[in-house]
Amino acid sequence: MLKIKNKPTDAILQNLEENASHYSPQDIATIKHELLDRGVDFASLKTELKILLENNVWTKAQLNEYIQANQTLEDQARAEQIKEQEDKAFKEKIEALKQQGLDCYYQYKVISLSDIKGSAPLEQIQETLNELALYGWRIRCSYTNELGHNSSSLSIGGIGGGLNYTSDEHILILERIVRI
Repeated sequence: MLKIKNKPTDAILQNLEENASHYSPQDIATIKHELLDRGVDFASLKTELKILLENNVWTKAQLNEYIQANQTLEDQARAEQIKEQEDKAFKEKIEALKQQGLDCYYQYKVISLSDIKGSAPLEQIQETLNELALYGWRIRCSYTNELGHNSSSLSIGGIGGGLNYTSDEHILILERIVRI
């Protein structure tokens, strides 16, 4: 793989053109994204990649690998960009709260716990609540959502038995105060 972090863009493009056959589709996708991150004009980069692809005779599988690697890197870059925008918006909201003279805000979390064959998962609920309490969470409210009734029976030679239970989902809404 071409070490590109500290190399000038022109040197990277020249190296790619001269040594195209030495790079995998994944390498080229990575290099393309590094160059785009540096602000290289997309049209010129596209031209360089086209020359590279024409000089390097790839199989269909290699071309598909390049496309997949390129898409994965684009998805990662897009996710990072969205995260940065969300972080910036959150910081702006916190600053607005501070300007209003507020020193805290509330945060909420919703947890869903399901029954196991008609009984509430008490140990699971207790463990979850104790763990979250360590981080300042407390129950604001809770409710139970009935998911359905289950029944089954078996009878052999006049002797029978059955099982009948209701399956529920327990919703816990937690709250914590966050100081700013």
